[in-house]
Amino acid sequence: MKPKSPGALPQHAAEHSSRGDQPHRLAARRLISLREAAELLGVSVTSVRRLVWAGRLPAVRLTRRVQVDLHDLDRIIQQEKHGGV
Repeated sequence: MKPKSPGALPQHAAEHSSRGDQPHRLAARRLISLREAAELLGVSVTSVRRLVWAGRLPAVRLTRRVQVDLHDLDRIIQQEKHGGV
């Protein structure tokens, strides 16, 4: 089994994208786990959970997985650049 590259799509997403199933491929790239969000923000997973609990970071629950939208992470970053406005 080959190790996954950091930016690689999950296998099921790659299969769908090769068939031209655009919405599924975009959803797979747009939603990320709390762990991935923490890595991108340079904080702990607990800190990301606190942002979700405080209502500052909307979360999407699909089945048992809690995920966040990359657009919402970008919004938080932009707000913090402008002094938390």
